[in-house]
Amino acid sequence: ETGGFRLDKSAPDPEALSRTALALSVRRMEYTFGRGSMKLQVDTVALDTRRGSFSVEAFRLLPQYPKDEFASLAPGHADWTQVETGRIAGHGIDFPALVHEKTLRADSLTIASAEVASFKNRQIEAPKRRKALFFQTLQRMPLRTDIRRTSFRSIKARYEELPLRGTVAGVVAFDSLHGSMTRDPDDASRLRLEAQGLLMGAAPLQAVFRFPADTSGDRFDVEGRLGRFDLQAMNKTTEPLGGIRIDAGQVENMRFRIEGDTVRSSVTMLLLYEGLDVSLMRENERGQFRERRILSALADDWLVRKSNPERENLRDGTGSCTRDPYRSQFNYLWKSLLPGIESTVLAGRKSHDLLRRSGAEK
Repeated sequence: ETGGFRLDKSAPDPEALSRTALALSVRRMEYTFGRGSMKLQVDTVALDTRRGSFSVEAFRLLPQYPKDEFASLAPGHADWTQVETGRIAGHGIDFPALVHEKTLRADSLTIASAEVASFKNRQIEAPKRRKALFFQTLQRMPLRTDIRRTSFRSIKARYEELPLRGTVAGVVAFDSLHGSMTRDPDDASRLRLEAQGLLMGAAPLQAVFRFPADTSGDRFDVEGRLGRFDLQAMNKTTEPLGGIRIDAGQVENMRFRIEGDTVRSSVTMLLLYEGLDVSLMRENERGQFRERRILSALADDWLVRKSNPERENLRDGTGSCTRDPYRSQFNYLWKSLLPGIESTVLAGRKSHDLLRRSGAEK
């Protein structure tokens, strides 16, 4: 459904319509794909090549099946993913470069708001697919991109995963995300993504991602910080997915740095916390979590360090991991952080093995 279409016939170069002669307005676009499993909706598309501008008032990617049934009904047993955005606007767009160089060159791109939700049902077998990292997705776009500044605000992201055994999905949620992406001022061959927000509605988060702007490299690094928060806020993640309930504990500060490529990563971390108390849990047939009392007492007394620093001894967390190419970007970041957390919180190799076996029984 189009709202308006204007062609300026006085343009001196008829082949350069993308430069001076085209204004287009479309009120609504809709497309169903994936054998009816997904619907794409776009509201009020406006394009003006004379002004070098483009905008979309709303973008929606909507699954057509309930999330708990989606993987069994959709082609290829795909994960349930839903995206809804507010206004997206680009300014200073070089339309001749878009047409003749296949390059999206612009001064700015702004995303006013967005909500992204994803649900993974591990109880439904799906064919393995290699997952691209975020910067690889950008590198593989059909158009080269050269946008001076991309900014975003009011972003919510929620990931849910139903484990192989169990009826309750684990949740990781980010709220109030805002930030920007630009060329790295220290290295023009890399992009710099800065973001701030809240983890699980409780933990103030700041992070800076640096990664290659093109396919000439695959190394990245992440520097981040979490502010003061109550560790019980993480129970919606740790209890369903790891079989661990956090009964008490406060993070004072957490700083980390991850360096890696598409295969391996390493982490250095300083995690300051106090009063950590955990229980090992098991979900029963009714979806209720029950404490495993003997293992919980063992974990509290011998396996888990209550605080850092402890008795004036300050522990640094370090470690490395190998990426699972069939898991998501979030999974890789979590696996990268985990060795730093374990080497700070747990009291030895046997502690790591016991707690991991506890989670594996899920």
